[in-house]
Amino acid sequence: MKKLYRLFFTAIIFSLSGQLVLAQQHALTQQQTRLTVKTSSQERAKSQLIFEGSPRVSQLIDEGLKLRPKTLQSAHQTSGVYWLGSGLFEQSRPDNALSTSLTQTLQQLTQLEQSAVKNENMPRALSIQSLTQFLNRSVFKPRVNVTIDPDLYLLGNAVNPQISGDLLLLLPTRPNHVWVTGNVVKTMKLPFQATQSAKDYLEQASILRYMGLDEVYVIQPNGHLEIHTVAYWNENSRGIAPGAIIYVPYFNLPSSQKGLNQVIPELLKHRVM
Repeated sequence: MKKLYRLFFTAIIFSLSGQLVLAQQHALTQQQTRLTVKTSSQERAKSQLIFEGSPRVSQLIDEGLKLRPKTLQSAHQTSGVYWLGSGLFEQSRPDNALSTSLTQTLQQLTQLEQSAVKNENMPRALSIQSLTQFLNRSVFKPRVNVTIDPDLYLLGNAVNPQISGDLLLLLPTRPNHVWVTGNVVKTMKLPFQATQSAKDYLEQASILRYMGLDEVYVIQPNGHLEIHTVAYWNENSRGIAPGAIIYVPYFNLPSSQKGLNQVIPELLKHRVM
């Protein structure tokens, strides 16, 4: 009992209105919400916030900012946060729908790659292999559909719901790249250029087939999924933000993999930067 008593007081760093504690390790009860804060999917979390009850999104952001590394903050603590790439995610469980979708997608891509090899279509096989590697290297967690920007909450311009559970708040720095994947020679990380459209990026990425391609999927860094037209007859240049992913759909998919061009962009909406 004495050992547990010491551990409890070691874990608690501060309290705010009786609702919030900062803890290194804490087992959640049904009435608590845990928040882990990271600046990238690869960063190792050092501490967490435990809320009693269900805090509002604005409170999660305000308190989460305090856990961001001091080296990334300036006089104004929100400076340096790439809000368009920020996100709130549920800490995923092995049996959730997102994990199931990822597993099934990877299985279908393996079958598609094997079929390409059997048909001696090595460019397609290598393309699928590169996409598979990209998905395997990525971190996916169910994204909570809320706005992450404190200014919008201060102005009252965003819905501010209560949230509960085991959550991850991503507060990244601004990246300087755009990903292009799918029906390309290989998945590429291209330098971001403000004036570039989806078609401009495709010209740098060596796509496997341009004839018949009239639209691609763009997953913006906030998880918004868009369709950008790229054919000469329907091109409509739209903005692509740093950290976005351009997915080029595959042609002539067999019936067993027919849905991949819809499933993969939906999956990428939940990728943690």
